[in-house]
Amino acid sequence: MLGFHYQARIQMFKKLIANKKKIIVLNKSDLANEKENSRWISYFANKNIPAILFNSTSQDDISKVINKVNEVMEEEKEKGKNRRAEITKLQE
Repeated sequence: MLGFHYQARIQMFKKLIANKKKIIVLNKSDLANEKENSRWISYFANKNIPAILFNSTSQDDISKVINKVNEVMEEEKEKGKNRRAEITKLQE
């Protein structure tokens, strides 16, 4: 069971990002089951949330994240929205 402070942080985090564009980065994907990775990617795709499988030791994966952020930021810019990117890490 999660501690009270962690639950409070999650609630605060949810409020903070409620109306923001998101990219889900699934870290340590190289250690996870490939089938489960695919399920998570599909889950977020069905919710129209971009998701990326990520291995922090891979330069290619780091480039994938940067490219995805640039892609999402460009889409927002085309809509006439001036946006900034923020990277937030949530872990127990």
